[in-house]
Amino acid sequence: MFKRREKLNFKKFLITGALILAVFGFTVSVSAQQQGGTLTMALKEKLDTLDVFTSALYEPLYVLGLVCETLVIYDENMEIQPLLAKSWSVSVDQLTWTFKLKEGINFHDGTPFNAETLKDYLWNWFFPKSFGGWEFEPVKELVVVGEYTLNFVLEQPYSMLLTYLGDPWNIIQSPAAYEKHGERYGFDALVGTGPFMFDSWVRGDRIILKKNPDYTHGPAFLSNQGPAYLDEIVFRIVPEAITRVSELRYGDVDLIRTVPENMLANLQEDTNIETLLKPSFRVVFISCNMDRSIMQDKRVREAINHAVDRQAVLNATFSGYGTVASSLLPPSATGYWSGSEEFAKSILTYDPDKARTLLDEAGWGLPPGETVREKNGQKLNLNLVAMNVPRYSLPAEIVTAMLADIGIAVNLEIFDAAAVNARLEASEFDFTVTGWSYNIGEVTLDMIVGSPSIPNPNYARYDSPAIDRALETVRLGATAEERVTASAAVQRMVVEDQIVIPLVVRSDSIAVKGHVGGIDEVKKHPWWLDLVLALELYVK
Repeated sequence: MFKRREKLNFKKFLITGALILAVFGFTVSVSAQQQGGTLTMALKEKLDTLDVFTSALYEPLYVLGLVCETLVIYDENMEIQPLLAKSWSVSVDQLTWTFKLKEGINFHDGTPFNAETLKDYLWNWFFPKSFGGWEFEPVKELVVVGEYTLNFVLEQPYSMLLTYLGDPWNIIQSPAAYEKHGERYGFDALVGTGPFMFDSWVRGDRIILKKNPDYTHGPAFLSNQGPAYLDEIVFRIVPEAITRVSELRYGDVDLIRTVPENMLANLQEDTNIETLLKPSFRVVFISCNMDRSIMQDKRVREAINHAVDRQAVLNATFSGYGTVASSLLPPSATGYWSGSEEFAKSILTYDPDKARTLLDEAGWGLPPGETVREKNGQKLNLNLVAMNVPRYSLPAEIVTAMLADIGIAVNLEIFDAAAVNARLEASEFDFTVTGWSYNIGEVTLDMIVGSPSIPNPNYARYDSPAIDRALETVRLGATAEERVTASAAVQRMVVEDQIVIPLVVRSDSIAVKGHVGGIDEVKKHPWWLDLVLALELYVK
């Protein structure tokens, strides 16, 4: 019913990892040192809005994840667990999903959370207005069958429903608050059911959240189901990386996320700071523009692939923190094919001699004494566009130098996000170095290589009927085996086609001051879910 938007905002999904989940633990008594206090976190971007329907950035999710919740949530084993939903069941024909909701929960504005308000929010607000509404296209109807029971009636079996309901972007908010605040929602108000409540936002400076004293419904796999130990969380807007690190070491910032890799070593030597590292969800890759005739020659794309030393890119741009990519999906995402590394090791290889041979075969010869290849009097000049953030601009610079080594001249253009998106959407480029970060791999595949996502964020104009058919099975396959097989097929085709060429998977990081407690609980969880930070952290 709710159709995919023609343009999905790419920046919204640029995600720097740390999206989901929780930790096993035991119910413990709350000590005095766990009570009260303010935790200050630094955000790296000036936020546009806290309205998840319109935000063009990822950074707001760190705030949203403390204030708002999803119906279900993933645990550390990527298994779906209850959050706002208490339980669920599926009819024999798989066309009706019945969700029993937890009782006695109110939104922060006093609106009761029940089947009626959930239906109102989903049907009148989320499905038609959100970026994630397309994920629920098979939902034909929502039927209230009891105060705390809601049926999702489907047009066809849709086993991905739970997966998408656990998507951290698909949060549940107060429909009354959207109605009341209108266009000011996300600026003057943010109303969910989570452990913290929106208090105030001083533009360009800080966002203040206050503890929700009535919160007691945290997931069972956390040691604290609520209320939170902290009284207050303050988000300070600190765009400059060096300032964020300095504020952590010497100022009032207690925690920063995604520490610049070139600063990690110094922080790790600081005895007053604890640093946590893990693989992120962010894959950096090359996208070749298939609107350009030169990129339609697979030999040219293969030459680009073999000219790039991925380990050197990782070392030079991310100080070696991370891994070489063997798939468009990171290993920590749902849908990742476990055979990716073995499959890719003979294809995604650094072999500049092979790259030169492929260009020779494609007719791009290197005249004596020249450094740039030619074909029929035309120089092999390619236009590379990248965003002016280090995670993309630095790999782009390294790739430019590596391609020069095989006789490809690259005109590298680096712009801000808006200008890059405009160039990419207008097809004014030959290739780009960009990336994607998402915990739900099925969404990543849909967005980056599915033809309905052309031109944004499928900037490569990757139009493969075989991939589209496989993606349809990923979304609508009747069995888990069908969906897993289809997802693996998509990942194989991406590596084989070399239209989207995976480069590296970045690592993710959190750095905290020594007086922040609860870090051991956070460490237990490999994804550092925002809800874990909200419920487990305290100031000693």
